[in-house]
Amino acid sequence: MARPQRKYVYKEIIHDVKVEGVKLPALSVFFTADHELLVLPLLYAHHLARHGFVYEEIIKNGNPTGRYYHNYLSDRSILNYISHLHGFLDAIEEYSFELKKPNLPSATNLHLVNNKLVNRYLNHYLPPKMGSFASLEAHRTGLQAFFNYLKRFGFHDGLNVTLSKSARDRLGDRSYKNKEGVVQYISREFRRLLLRECSTDRDRLILRVAFEMGLRASETRCLVLVDQIVARHSHKGLLALFEELADLNKKSFEFWLNGSLGTKGAKSRRAVISRDLLESIKRYYDNERFNINSLRGFEDCNHLFVSYSDGKPLSPRYPTKLFAKLRNKIEHLDKYLSYHDLRHTFATELYATLIENKHGVRSQERALTIVADRLGHSYVSSTEKYVHLFEHMKAIEESDSV
Repeated sequence: MARPQRKYVYKEIIHDVKVEGVKLPALSVFFTADHELLVLPLLYAHHLARHGFVYEEIIKNGNPTGRYYHNYLSDRSILNYISHLHGFLDAIEEYSFELKKPNLPSATNLHLVNNKLVNRYLNHYLPPKMGSFASLEAHRTGLQAFFNYLKRFGFHDGLNVTLSKSARDRLGDRSYKNKEGVVQYISREFRRLLLRECSTDRDRLILRVAFEMGLRASETRCLVLVDQIVARHSHKGLLALFEELADLNKKSFEFWLNGSLGTKGAKSRRAVISRDLLESIKRYYDNERFNINSLRGFEDCNHLFVSYSDGKPLSPRYPTKLFAKLRNKIEHLDKYLSYHDLRHTFATELYATLIENKHGVRSQERALTIVADRLGHSYVSSTEKYVHLFEHMKAIEESDSV
């Protein structure tokens, strides 16, 4: 039987905390099952929340120099780094607890943690639980950053966290590993079934903004209500766009995604909302969202999507978890599909529209440029996969229509 997750180390998030006169939106606090506060992880979490960067050690001729540069992270990356650290702390605390020997490396004895233990965790303990080598690399980067921080301030001698070639062979799900890097298209019929399985208007909209606007899971937090300043320019929030619905001739509406709220690489970009989608968003805002907040006495916030348990903005992980839950309810739906594939679906259909519309863009190169812009890709080469996915989409939709 698998052990309960997070049994040995717990994490609490304190919102709107003030430390040394500086107000932080959120701060992660770690403690053991015996309620012992883990000070070093707390200091590291405070550093990330306040400064937003990790220390990267400068290596010269293959040797560490003891000199560092700052590597700034997006809010999404910070959450991932904290999550990876949490998993490591939980594992080494379990290791210490089960052996019941004094002076072992543990979450409370981090100064005793050595290269052998960390690399065994990364190359032997984690792989059976991971789906891709990229996930392992993300954990490696997160742990290296943590021990760089400890070394930088004299709490540890420092570690060289590495991935072995054999770690790839230990990945838990071979079929998933083989699909790594593959983008997939989700048919209209399966999207209809996914929407049907949703229990709330909020959840239906979370799916729709992915395949109708091309949003990533974290970018659902960028949908805000009031006007905002993005790249030194004022842009309309959703409340202002709702008023524009009075113009019945207007079929689409421009909205700016603020990079500081959750876009990849903190890069702001323009998004387009169709009239039908914006009308659905307004109905959700006026009815379901309003009724939940009023009934439970929640203070309204600026984010469109809120938790129905506390009225606060949804976690950036919520869309991913929601999709997995809905996917598992639908027979014959590929179990390897993800929320991110809805974004791929949006891009594929936009590309198809641009190519096939006689009054629109006929050039493949121009079509790819437009799709890249809507997705927030810096290079058109990142978007070229949709040329091939376009043929896949046509085959799927033609077979469904027979």
